[in-house]
Amino acid sequence: MQDAALKALCDQVQHAYESKTGLNIQGSGSKAFLCQTAHSKVHPEASPNETLDTTIYQGIVQYEPTELVITAKAGTPISEVEQVLDEQGQMLAFEPPQLGENELVTVGSVGGTVGGMVASGLAGPRRPWSGGVRDYVLGTSIINGKGEHLRFGGQVMKNVAGYDVSRLMVGSMGSLGVLADISLKVLPRPACQQFYRFESTLTDLFVMLQQVSMKMTPITGVSHDGCYAHVRLEGRQKTLAQFARVQNWIFEERHQEELKQYWLQVRHHQHAVFRDECPRGEGDNAIWQLSLPKWSALSSAKLASLNLPFLMDWAGARYWLKADMSHFEQLKEYVQSLKGHLRVYRGDQAIQYPALSPAILKLHQNLKQAYDPAGILNPLSVY
Repeated sequence: MQDAALKALCDQVQHAYESKTGLNIQGSGSKAFLCQTAHSKVHPEASPNETLDTTIYQGIVQYEPTELVITAKAGTPISEVEQVLDEQGQMLAFEPPQLGENELVTVGSVGGTVGGMVASGLAGPRRPWSGGVRDYVLGTSIINGKGEHLRFGGQVMKNVAGYDVSRLMVGSMGSLGVLADISLKVLPRPACQQFYRFESTLTDLFVMLQQVSMKMTPITGVSHDGCYAHVRLEGRQKTLAQFARVQNWIFEERHQEELKQYWLQVRHHQHAVFRDECPRGEGDNAIWQLSLPKWSALSSAKLASLNLPFLMDWAGARYWLKADMSHFEQLKEYVQSLKGHLRVYRGDQAIQYPALSPAILKLHQNLKQAYDPAGILNPLSVY
């Protein structure tokens, strides 16, 4: 028998399909700004004049700690899932950000839903070492643009023949379907964490990374805040102590809580770079996201020459910068020289570079047509 809340969502989508009414899919609303900074509006004539609230459909459907699998309804708060996992010594390894307004997100606060987590595809500092959201999605059920409830994947890693539709939903911003149930692979929580902070330039940090990158290391986070380099180690305490000793790093017990808070701020986008003390808006600063294929001394020198507030994450594969729109050409040239990607993460203008190639854009449009033929689901999203 179909859940009453799920049926209500299906009925709303079906009615919107028949009346050609745009639907703004929303959970907690913490990531709504992402749709406003989308790079391509395939259905510009459609406007989301009705809200579809996924929070009416929430709860943990099934959790098997011994199987490392959890299934939750899309409207379930991320914090609720993480609390249940924490009680069993497990975690979401990709560290999804929970976007709050002013202070660090706590259990029970509004910081995003499981559906928004998958639809946005955002991952935290551990991403280069543990993988992203897509790597942990085992199966989903969705409501397509006609109001039909469809199931894809399952609860094991090898269960797909043909298109992997479940992972296709990651990063789709709700434009291909309303996520309903989501099965995720989880991992054991590390036994120990240690945090290190160094006075270092970006160039010196990259030299250090080159020296340790070829070794099996317990590093699960490398960041730079413009003044200091930050490194996070995770694993058995003996392993961490041995690694730090080889690197001649000094462990400072008295600073551990402070440094832990730093990593939470990076994960949940609450570092100063993301805050409103650096204003944004028309003519003001926007938050730019730079994705780079690899780090190098050349890239750090060029970044320093821009003289902009920044936060580096993912060991140099991702940067967050605060800058007004007049810096676009400089940022474009910088990203182009490294064959990377650039987009406005928060701001009044939708900018992404490079734009999708005609072939990839056509593929996106074909997928949109297949799953949402009337173009009613999140019309302002990326498809």
